[in-house]
Amino acid sequence: MLLDAIVPVILSGGCGARLSPLSDDHRPKQFLPLISDNSLFQDTVLRARSLGLNNPIIVCGEHHRGLVIDHLKEIQHEAQRIILEPERKNTAPAIVAATLHAFENHDDPVLLILPSDHVIADIDAFQRQVHIAQKSAINGYITTFGIVPRHAHTGYGYIKAGDEIAQGVQTIDCFVEKPDQDKAEAMIKDGGYLWNGGMFCAKASVILNAVKSYQPDLYAHVQAAMQRGTHAQIFTHLNKNEFKKCPSIAFDYAVMERTDKGAVVPLDAGWDDIGSWGALYAAPSTQNKPAVQRPWGHYKIIAQGDGYKTKAIHVNIGAQLSLQTHQHRAEHWVIISGTAKVRRGGEALTLHAGQSVSIPIGTLHSLENIADTPLQVIEIQTGAHLCEHDITRFEDRYGRV
Repeated sequence: MLLDAIVPVILSGGCGARLSPLSDDHRPKQFLPLISDNSLFQDTVLRARSLGLNNPIIVCGEHHRGLVIDHLKEIQHEAQRIILEPERKNTAPAIVAATLHAFENHDDPVLLILPSDHVIADIDAFQRQVHIAQKSAINGYITTFGIVPRHAHTGYGYIKAGDEIAQGVQTIDCFVEKPDQDKAEAMIKDGGYLWNGGMFCAKASVILNAVKSYQPDLYAHVQAAMQRGTHAQIFTHLNKNEFKKCPSIAFDYAVMERTDKGAVVPLDAGWDDIGSWGALYAAPSTQNKPAVQRPWGHYKIIAQGDGYKTKAIHVNIGAQLSLQTHQHRAEHWVIISGTAKVRRGGEALTLHAGQSVSIPIGTLHSLENIADTPLQVIEIQTGAHLCEHDITRFEDRYGRV
């Protein structure tokens, strides 16, 4: 069977809260150009198109309808259906809604379900693994993609792969919640563990039968929300009252951890889930961007758009950025690793990994690495003018005042 027989489903209901302040409910991370000139959402749509797939079914929030339409127009693409959720209910209800539409309008198709905030660098490798997953789906499995881990990561769930049931396809022994560092390192050492990528490939009927078995209330409420919803042009507005009754639950919990039809295809294709500032800093696409050298270290411009610019900043051991102000921009620093001493106006702050600080326009500030390891920081600039000349230095150990 050809890949073009697959119906792609793109999930775009998240708010990207962990990428605050750049990402918020009005402009979630999937609609930002964080990796390329396109938004993450656009790259996901184009990735499906590069595989030769049909126009996608898109599930998103009611208030993101305009963003979806605008971003599709920018890349000259269309959707076969846009399903609008009146509120966020995690991935299971969204997947059921899309599957019901696909089942009713196609001949029990194979679905490829993709979150809209992932990065996949090697499209050829991804296409090969999708083809393997498609064959597994035709054989009645709900197949997920397990990402071959690059290191012991504590920000992802894991899948322990079992026996091979077909070429390139394995059973799922178990799912593992996000581990601590020791457990993550032990799993990597043992082998056989994959990062849980949150992507699925399965026949519509198989998904619906599994949901009926394990989550009958969820199935009933989503079905009612579809039937009682408003259908106009390419839009389906899910019925608010019925959808509100749905439990908020991830598809992994609702189905994958219960079914005996689960399977996993290992994927090694330069995958990243841009779910946090740390993930963005560590992403291969960020690491491969050119570095601008400075006396204190270097920075890389990750992304920029209308009114914002995002940098990955590396501060050498013992180094310090100048004491300075900006007249046209505010800054927000997120500490990825290391320990920073931040001067902000009359304050002296010590910040560790995971902490952040905002620098308002015109505020005197500096950043110093006070640990014996490099300091890694994400800087989010916001303002009308974001040029490098908007710096007034007052103190600088490198003689640049």
